Amino acid sequence: MKKITLLLLTVLGVFHERLPALAQPESAAAAANNTVGLKALAAGIGFAIAVVGGALGQARIGAAACEGAARNPGAAARFRP
Repeated sequence: MKKITLLLLTVLGVFHERLPALAQPESAAAAANNTVGLKALAAGIGFAIAVVGGALGQARIGAAACEGAARNPGAAARFRP
């Protein structure tokens, strides 16, 4: 439950920080180029997803190394740098 709450608060924080990017433009010239803020928002969300995916992958590698060392303590020396 803590992880879900933390995830929701993080997403809420990201959207809260990007609200000025979604504000209405001041002039007609700025209205013609209204996708800049949305592109920045999409890039930020894409980078966040990539970082989370990389972190989960590294965590699984570490967990697998720990499990392998626990199952076979004699081979633990091969897992350590």
